[in-house]
Amino acid sequence: MATGAVACVAMLAAGQALKADVLLLSVAAVAIGAWYAGAGPAQALTAANLALQAEVEDRRRLEGELRQAQKLEAIGHLAGGVAHDFNNILMVIQGYADMLLAEAPDGGTMRTDLREIQEAARRGSDLTRQLLAFGRKQVLTIRPVDLNAVLADTSHMLTRLIGESIRLELSTATEACPIEADRVQLEQVLINLAVNARDAMSGRGTLYVDLEPVIVETETRDLPSGRYIRLIVRDTGCGMDEVTRERIFEPFFTTKLAGSGLGLSTVYGVVKQLGGYIAVESAPLQGTTFTIHFPATAKPLAARREAGAGQVTAGQAETVLLVEDDRAVRTVVASLLRRHGYAVLPAGGPKEALAAARAHAGAIDLVLSDVIMPEMSGPEMVTLLAEQHPETRAVYLSGYSAEALMREGVLESRARLVQKPVAARDLLHAVRGALGSGPRSPAPIRLAS
Repeated sequence: MATGAVACVAMLAAGQALKADVLLLSVAAVAIGAWYAGAGPAQALTAANLALQAEVEDRRRLEGELRQAQKLEAIGHLAGGVAHDFNNILMVIQGYADMLLAEAPDGGTMRTDLREIQEAARRGSDLTRQLLAFGRKQVLTIRPVDLNAVLADTSHMLTRLIGESIRLELSTATEACPIEADRVQLEQVLINLAVNARDAMSGRGTLYVDLEPVIVETETRDLPSGRYIRLIVRDTGCGMDEVTRERIFEPFFTTKLAGSGLGLSTVYGVVKQLGGYIAVESAPLQGTTFTIHFPATAKPLAARREAGAGQVTAGQAETVLLVEDDRAVRTVVASLLRRHGYAVLPAGGPKEALAAARAHAGAIDLVLSDVIMPEMSGPEMVTLLAEQHPETRAVYLSGYSAEALMREGVLESRARLVQKPVAARDLLHAVRGALGSGPRSPAPIRLAS
């Protein structure tokens, strides 16, 4: 162990020495170049000093960006774990609310109360999506969206957030502003920037929000050329000095007495995750301006999903092996499936599921399984199960997105994935879709929304 540590330190020292040698060679090359160009010793020395200063500043900037990325990664792991556990709780709340609403009588206050529970679960789901996105294990719906429409829809909420004593000056584009993004994340960016501006103005001032498509023709180090949707958020608040401005995107850094320090770091993470660029300008008593460039897309805008009642086809007594290590989630999903005509074999883990499959005399039509579990992953369990039941199909449940699971190597691209928390109607559609309609066509069941 000691030998390895010494070797590690030696490697680091060698790396630092190599960087110093490269820096000296670079500066020497500038000085020699200036000398050969006809400059005198004083001019050559000045050129070398300027080159050294530029190299040092660039290195400090890169080291700062590395530290920022490391902090974001550490906080992301924590946020992702919390969000994953919270998703299971939301799955239980939403599942029982969906089942109760489907059986609630028309009229009265019960349906209204249950819909409030559904809405609270939806808001909680949006929160976990943001936490998972922060941890790069996002449960995102990345699709072409009109940022112009998102800004218009969010304007009423922004007005309430900043208060009556702050005026909101909104300037939207005269045309669609399509970008590829998750709508909930975009709303969170707008909300966080508005809250930051409100606090900077101490309850009085003007918040300007401007949006327009732009074409960047001249490429810079911070912004490549191309088509962008530019969002500018400017306030008339107290502004910041240079020291504060350099740290505003750090997790947990805040100048507020009761601030969390995650608002602007979340904005930064979302913008970078979407391939965008963010810049800030500010000075004491001069207000603050955030300028964000999102890459524009030529893909057609996605149609909004209309809320409303839906129909699902009842099960035909197919056997579903349900594998979920969270007892509460397992119980609510099993109850939902049984109510809709499926025979359920519940299991608390992969080993228990494989034992239940060996003991089951008939066919197992579908495995509905969590993906990441202590004993082995869901896909690994399904591979073992296929040796006994090759006809069995699989649908996976997870709080993580398919992209994140594929990136970790635990899920194939062809796998069917349902993201937690999921509405009862959507889960039943996924199960029915994996099984197919079968030889019979039972009457559809109408689920309340």
